[in-house]
Amino acid sequence: MKFKDKDIKVIVCDLDGTLLREDKTISKDSEEFLIALQQEGYTLVLASGRGHDMIEPYAKQLHMEKYNGYIVSYNGQQIEELASNTMHQNDFISLEMMDKIFTFAKNKSLQFIVEGDKKYYIYTPKRLFVISLYMKYVKIRQKQLQKKNKNHKMYNKFMASSDVEMLVLKSINQIKKPMPKIGLSQTSKVLKKNALELSELYSKDIEVLMVSPNWLDIVPKGVNKALGLKWISDRLNISLSQFIAFGDSENDVEMLQEVGVGIAMNNAMENVKKYASYTSEFNNEENGVIIELKSALNKA
Repeated sequence: MKFKDKDIKVIVCDLDGTLLREDKTISKDSEEFLIALQQEGYTLVLASGRGHDMIEPYAKQLHMEKYNGYIVSYNGQQIEELASNTMHQNDFISLEMMDKIFTFAKNKSLQFIVEGDKKYYIYTPKRLFVISLYMKYVKIRQKQLQKKNKNHKMYNKFMASSDVEMLVLKSINQIKKPMPKIGLSQTSKVLKKNALELSELYSKDIEVLMVSPNWLDIVPKGVNKALGLKWISDRLNISLSQFIAFGDSENDVEMLQEVGVGIAMNNAMENVKKYASYTSEFNNEENGVIIELKSALNKA
C-alpha cells in the first residue's frame, strides 16, 4: 500500500459494514490484532452512528478502557475517553426539530427511532404492521432478560444491555429534552425519495445521512464523526494526519476526508468511495480492516 510511510498513531473504525461482520460480531482475528496494536501503543477509536450503550460491548471486547481508547457515538455528537470516563458532547436535535421530523415521518409512513438516556423511543407506522408485531415480541423478551440481567436483541441483530428500554412512541411529548440522533427506517426506494425532501426542508438545521439501504441517520447540522476526531486529536495532541480511518457509509465521509489515511471498504457505498484515500479490495466479511492495517503498518 502507498501509505506505508505515514506515521500512524490513531486507528479509527466504523462498526456496521466495516469492522463488524454481517452478524454484528468482531472476528477473533480482528479482536486479537486490535488488542495487540493497542499494546504496542496505538490508540483505538470506535466511531459509529450507534449510541454509547450499543458500542460499549465492543469496546470492552477490545479492552479499550485499559489502553485509553475512545468512543465516538451518534455520528460525532458524543465522544468518550474511556480510561478517564471523560465525556464531551456536541449539539443536540431540538425538541422543535424532533417534532417536525416526527410529523414528516408519520405523513410518509416512516419508522421513527430516537435513542438516548438508555431508552429507545420507537414509532412504527401502520403500513409496517409486521415490524410492530416484532417489536411487541422484543418488548416481552426484553422484560424476561432484564430479570436475568442479560443483554437482549433489539432489531436487525443489534444487541443492547439489560438496562436499555424500548418505548412505543405515540406522541413527541413523551420526549422531554433534546436528543443526539434520530433514525428513520423504511424500504430503500421510499427512504431515498424522502431523504432528499427532508434534507431540502431542513437543510439549515440537520444532516440527513444514508447509512444502509433501509436506514437514515439524522444529526444536528455540522455534527459528524470528523468533529469527534478533532476533539480526540486536540486531547491527545496528535495531528489528524496521523489518524487512519475505515468506513463504508455516508456518515463516514467527513471522517475519511479529514484523516491522514481514509480507507473505504470494498462494500462501501459508491458515493462514499470517492472521498477516501483508498478503497480496499476486501469487505467487512473478509477482515478487510485488519488486512489493510497490516499493510499500512508494515505488519506481517
